[in-house]
Amino acid sequence: MKKIFLVLSMMFISVNIYGVETSIGLSTPGFGLGFLRGSDAKRIIDNLEDSPVSGYEKVFGLSLSPAAQLNVMVEFLPFIAIETGVGWRTSSIIYKHEQNYIRTDVTFTRNEIIVPIMLRFQHEFERFVIYGSAGVLLGIPLSKTYEFRHVFLSDNISEAFSNTNDYNSSPFNMDVSFALGGEFRVASAHYIGLRLGYDLNVLSPLNAKEIAAEKGEPEEDFKSWYHDNFNLSLSYRYAFNSKWNK
Repeated sequence: MKKIFLVLSMMFISVNIYGVETSIGLSTPGFGLGFLRGSDAKRIIDNLEDSPVSGYEKVFGLSLSPAAQLNVMVEFLPFIAIETGVGWRTSSIIYKHEQNYIRTDVTFTRNEIIVPIMLRFQHEFERFVIYGSAGVLLGIPLSKTYEFRHVFLSDNISEAFSNTNDYNSSPFNMDVSFALGGEFRVASAHYIGLRLGYDLNVLSPLNAKEIAAEKGEPEEDFKSWYHDNFNLSLSYRYAFNSKWNK
């Protein structure tokens, strides 16, 4: 009991010394890569690679995670803060095949509103902040489908022929998110930084139950499908009640 009282007392004194600092800012553009993971995703990819037309090659698929995000950070101790906000993310994974002047693309796309809830541990020097964050990233899809699209392009034909097999998307998905970053303080309250993150998908973007019912296949064939994201983004925040103004 005495130890708990001592810890609470130290926290109270620290907050009173440094004050509570709230920041608002923006993260963009979150350039990176998307990755498919899970046995069912591997099965689909293996079917592509073993297809009669000599297989598909994975190509760079642009991931913007986030494409843009409004951030709020509440620092309740000098070294601990809560990060949250709201943003938009889009992430594509592309496989292609080329033969006889005809190119076939297969694209898997996540497109969603995201809400991060993360705990941030940081150390602030006079002009520089280093930090590590961990938490969850909640996703709300912007469409009812998780796109699985074939596009056929020919050098002799100006139009693209599309065959879309959209999978029903889950109404809600979630990632476990990790980030490392650094920020440089300009003047007394402006912070500009770089943030490196990895979003590990734990609630799949696919609605396995609805897909299985629609296709007449076992639900288990679609449960192990995850879409991860690796990203590097720029960040800016303005700190209200900055400790450097005191």
